[in-house]
Amino acid sequence: MSERLEAETRAVMSQISPGRRLVIIGSTSFWGHDSATICDAIAQDLANIEDLVAVTVGMDGVGLSFARAFFIGPQGHGET
Repeated sequence: MSERLEAETRAVMSQISPGRRLVIIGSTSFWGHDSATICDAIAQDLANIEDLVAVTVGMDGVGLSFARAFFIGPQGHGET
């Protein structure tokens, strides 16, 4: 890895909470009729993993839906 890439990686990692990372990459729209519901259910279940950090691009669609449901978590309210 180049020194520049390593430096950029360290800078990004220092701004993300410590823990295991799960990167969510998805379309800006859902294709199946139940895809959004499934995405939200998976995100809420994964929110039970205490040290899991979800990383998304945050664009509309899969990433944003997952991020919102993950933040809300299984109890229906986000933690700050």
